[in-house]
Amino acid sequence: MDFLRNITAALLALALTSCYEEFSPKIDTTPVLCMNSLITAGQPIEVELSRTWVYNDPTSQNDHSVKNADVHIYANGELRDNTYIPQQGDRIRLVAECPGYEPAEAEVTVPYAVPFSSIDCKPVLLSRWTMDVPGWDFVEQMSFNTYFTLCISDVPDRTDYYRFTFEEFDNDNEATDFHIGSFEYESEPIFSEHIGAFEVVMGSTAWNFQFFTDRQFSGKDYKMHINFMFGAFAANMTEFDDSALDCGYILTLSTVSESFYNWEIYRWQVSEGIGNDMSDVGLSDPLISYSNVSTGAGVVAAQACTSYRINMADFLKSCLKESNQQNNKPE
Repeated sequence: MDFLRNITAALLALALTSCYEEFSPKIDTTPVLCMNSLITAGQPIEVELSRTWVYNDPTSQNDHSVKNADVHIYANGELRDNTYIPQQGDRIRLVAECPGYEPAEAEVTVPYAVPFSSIDCKPVLLSRWTMDVPGWDFVEQMSFNTYFTLCISDVPDRTDYYRFTFEEFDNDNEATDFHIGSFEYESEPIFSEHIGAFEVVMGSTAWNFQFFTDRQFSGKDYKMHINFMFGAFAANMTEFDDSALDCGYILTLSTVSESFYNWEIYRWQVSEGIGNDMSDVGLSDPLISYSNVSTGAGVVAAQACTSYRINMADFLKSCLKESNQQNNKPE
């Protein structure tokens, strides 16, 4: 019976393919201005301006630029020039004008930064060994996990949207090599707060999604648990000094505008959400791209960022010291 079912399914699939035919739809649409900008408190405003196009129009596949366009920046109702530096709390309105297109405009308020009120870092050594590396002499290597507890003190009576990002830093010393390891998204459940029960059942995850809101802890403290697994460090012990241990993590907490959050939610739905898959097979309405620009094309967002540099030098130095002591023990 299983064999017959497979044959039937194959025949049905073959029959359905005969129903498809390539065609180029003629869509009567007028191109509009597309405006994108991520405004960061304390940094100059940059605006990307282009136009929309029909995907099957061969004349517009490579060039979506617009000519003779002007972008006007208004901060708190006052016209500013392009050297204006936005501040937290500023209400920014961007207006783009170009001959042949209707104007495009969008408004966003630069959020206030909410820094971490405390940071606890606990690195744990997993293993340590020596080995020969081509081009190096005596090499010490180690593997470790790093566990962070990051406390956010949320401001009451205000809806906040957050983004957590990270990167590694080192001193570009050729005698050492440092990697922070892999970020464990499952370690912090708040990255999954937007995922419904049905989406969980269907396999949706928060992988590569680092946005969240304060709806679960509005006006309260919240402790984020951030884990980095299987970090690695290697040192050429014949060439390096303690300054080569200047390496570690850069952790950034950003408060972002609602428009930024909504755009990232849309991107997550396209890549991970079940709704996009269902719309592809006709079981739900198509996902409509998010935009807060008057033309319906583009996103103007804002953020205020606070970064922290977590140096791992003391931890690495203690591990190397312990390794040297063990290697120097008498037989």
